Amino acid sequence: MSLALQKKRMVTMFVITGLCLFFAIVAFVGSIKFQSNWLMAAFFMLLIAGFGAQIWFVLGFIKQPGRDE
Repeated sequence: MSLALQKKRMVTMFVITGLCLFFAIVAFVGSIKFQSNWLMAAFFMLLIAGFGAQIWFVLGFIKQPGRDE
């Protein structure tokens, strides 16, 4: 896989993870302040989405058959 493509994937992963972190913090604070269960669910879904972006980035390092490096 090319270095340029990996760099693009890394920047995309950082943006997605950063946004998920920001909104997860907002959802957590809102959940505590307003005693709202759906905000706590949103918090956990945002955490999972952030980890998913990181897994997607790491899976990009796995060489696929038939592809040149």
